[in-house]
Amino acid sequence: MQIKRLPNKIKGLVLKLGGQCNLSCPHCHCLKVDFKFNKDILEFIKLNDVETITFSGGEPLLYWPTIKYVVESLGHGYRYHFVTNATLLTPSMVRFLNKYDFTVGFSYDGKSGGRDGVEDIRFNYLELINQYGITVTCYHGNTDIAAIKQDVADLLMNKFNDKRKNLLWFYPNFIHQTANAPNADTTIEDVQGYIDEVGKLLELDFISYKNGVPLAELPILSGVLARWFKVDEGVRGVRCCNENVLPLTIAGDFLLCPYRDKVVGDIYRGVNWNLVDSYLPERCRGCDLLPICRNQCVENITEHECVIFKSLFNHFLKLVNKYNVMPKSLGISR
Repeated sequence: MQIKRLPNKIKGLVLKLGGQCNLSCPHCHCLKVDFKFNKDILEFIKLNDVETITFSGGEPLLYWPTIKYVVESLGHGYRYHFVTNATLLTPSMVRFLNKYDFTVGFSYDGKSGGRDGVEDIRFNYLELINQYGITVTCYHGNTDIAAIKQDVADLLMNKFNDKRKNLLWFYPNFIHQTANAPNADTTIEDVQGYIDEVGKLLELDFISYKNGVPLAELPILSGVLARWFKVDEGVRGVRCCNENVLPLTIAGDFLLCPYRDKVVGDIYRGVNWNLVDSYLPERCRGCDLLPICRNQCVENITEHECVIFKSLFNHFLKLVNKYNVMPKSLGISR
């Protein structure tokens, strides 16, 4: 079959390797799926204008031979990225990651995080990666962002005394609540606590930005901008599946959500955008903020993320006015 060339530049391709993981964290909402590798995805990537390729699991390092094969087949013309629990890293992996200029996200939810009680997190190898960041997730029982942030700082300084400025980001995510997944214990109190904590950190970043600290060194502010303004108005789709950012399985199917199983097209026919739009919840249709929000998680079965977005977006606008910071100075056109 003929491979489809898409009309838009793909800023981010999320290449779904599978859903298997060597951990069983109680808050994980990823389906345990497997895919058969289709070499045509390499031709699809070469044919289309792709900037960044994010390898997605499960745990990506369980699929290391596939990652190596894809990267060696494509070469250096792309930005490569993935998030790992860092329990499977080896020195040879680190050398490969640095050779191809990978950016590696390390998932660490703080000392109270429910990471299956695993202690064998290979911090010493993480230090050797040229470009890395910390990703954290807040969920019921683990919502103290200030404590998590301190845990991250302690980790970096105490575990391997990292004084290099190669930590690219720290941004606290809120847990997704999807059908047939955990996290039913997440409450509106958890949501409000998250809003309050992120709101405080966001204001601190605004103060620092006003005082001349570069945006790249302000993880909450830069994270908010990346999440809320990275999708251009006028493109079709939702937050995790749109004309700029596409989840693609190694079998060649496009997914509505990279962690679930709804197929919305393939590399031969393209994306069925009408099908994507059909999954948009009723609460989003006609919402003035939809062009910015793009629905934070189309698979979410609660309104928690909607509440978070609206609250923090309004807080963001108040801070813009309070500190007299023009959106254009932040790199946005709104």
